[in-house]
Amino acid sequence: MRPIALCLGFLAFLASAPLSAGPPLYVPCYRSLDNDPALIRTLFGLVDRMAVRELYDARAFFFLERLGSVPAGDFVLHANFHDGRQDAAPLRVTRIRRLHFEGRPPQSIAYVVGTRRSVWIDRRPYRGSRYEPLNETWLVHLEDCHVNHVREASDLRYLLEDAPG
Repeated sequence: MRPIALCLGFLAFLASAPLSAGPPLYVPCYRSLDNDPALIRTLFGLVDRMAVRELYDARAFFFLERLGSVPAGDFVLHANFHDGRQDAAPLRVTRIRRLHFEGRPPQSIAYVVGTRRSVWIDRRPYRGSRYEPLNETWLVHLEDCHVNHVREASDLRYLLEDAPG
């Protein structure tokens, strides 16, 4: 009976010791492609709520066509304010289409995402200023279980024409 108690005590000691002897264990991610649209909608919901801290914690990279790579805070400001005014209608994801690339592992997937919002257009002096709908197209790349990057991709809008809403 005493050897069993000794073994249990040794196992308890090993379990309580820090694991600094090697690199952290890799825990594989099992992502369902069916849940990807919800993840994308959640990401754009964070942008719309101006949740900059959560976007920094998510470690996603953002790219705009005319500015290149931008920090999450600048991306949020760009997405929520046009001509110095906050958008009238919240950002809404209108279409999502998964892209298929040959030879890519299922953990690395890209989506074309269409969004719509109501932005302030300042048209002085000839026409009155007002809120108008703005449609934008994004390329969203998911790696394992997180969003890797979001890139403005207006030239991919044609891919959304027959995509489900």
